[in-house]
Amino acid sequence: MTLLTVDNLTLKFDTDEGRITAVDGVSFEVNAGEVLGLVGESGSGKSVTAKSLMKLNPGNAIYTPESKITLSLEEGDVDVLSLKGNKALRVVRGGAVSMIFQEPMASFAPAITIGAQMVEQLMLHKTVTKKEAKAISVDMLERVGISDAAKRFDQYAFELSGGMRQRAMIAMALSTNPKLLIADEPTTALDVTIQAQVIDLMKDLVAEFHMGILFITHDLGVIAQTADKVAVMYLGKVIEYGSVREVIRTPVHPYTQGLINAIPKLDDLDAELTPIPGDIPSPLERPTGCVFHTRCPIAEPVCSQQVPEMTAFDTNHTAACIVAARQRSAA
Repeated sequence: MTLLTVDNLTLKFDTDEGRITAVDGVSFEVNAGEVLGLVGESGSGKSVTAKSLMKLNPGNAIYTPESKITLSLEEGDVDVLSLKGNKALRVVRGGAVSMIFQEPMASFAPAITIGAQMVEQLMLHKTVTKKEAKAISVDMLERVGISDAAKRFDQYAFELSGGMRQRAMIAMALSTNPKLLIADEPTTALDVTIQAQVIDLMKDLVAEFHMGILFITHDLGVIAQTADKVAVMYLGKVIEYGSVREVIRTPVHPYTQGLINAIPKLDDLDAELTPIPGDIPSPLERPTGCVFHTRCPIAEPVCSQQVPEMTAFDTNHTAACIVAARQRSAA
């Protein structure tokens, strides 16, 4: 069952320097019980895309008329971008959609206990008493692997370790039983052992609650372990999309290939690191044609003039590359 459909999402920001395009024609789907990974360098538009799903972008954000975000619930479809007012937006802000942020310390209020914050948001989104909200919160803290949950309930965020704070954030996000969970780089600030625990927890949550998860990261290694499908973003555009197995094993787009080649190889410690040359351009200086052509090792003159279309390279694998599409046709 398709839970979320993003169709031709284009988002611009009005700034002092002019109007810039942050997201350009992005389309993808998330099904119930499925994890979609959103991958790309910093500045590629991942977090802006995720915040669009909850209408959390600032007031200078402009969604173009053709942009469409549809959340499919049992009660019917929700046109997210048409929602106005705090009451209407609750369905995508902690109701049917919850979000785990990259740094829990910036998300929890430092002077309010973890439990008080969990109870407050539960009473906002559900018809429960304060006692019932506490019971739900303590139970959820236990389910995400926090020991002595009743004690942690009365503690402040700064009293918890990094991994425990992240688990508390996940518990808070799950306590309202969301259909869609947005995880914005939830493992970036954690050490590798805690990362592995959080990844295993996410897998268990999908199996138990049959929710959809949009997992945002710059780490393809994490995506390979977590996601079912992956969308690779560059400068606001999805340039490769498909099943994780297809994209990781047989990447088509030079950018995806560059991301994979940049991963350190533990089986060859003498191998040199191979970063993608250059830097991601500023949205104010957006390249014409293919947005990656300024850094692409196989770029041809046509790449700077023509915007590539998404081309099917397999049943569950598409990519936007003029050169790769021509090579496939010639093969």
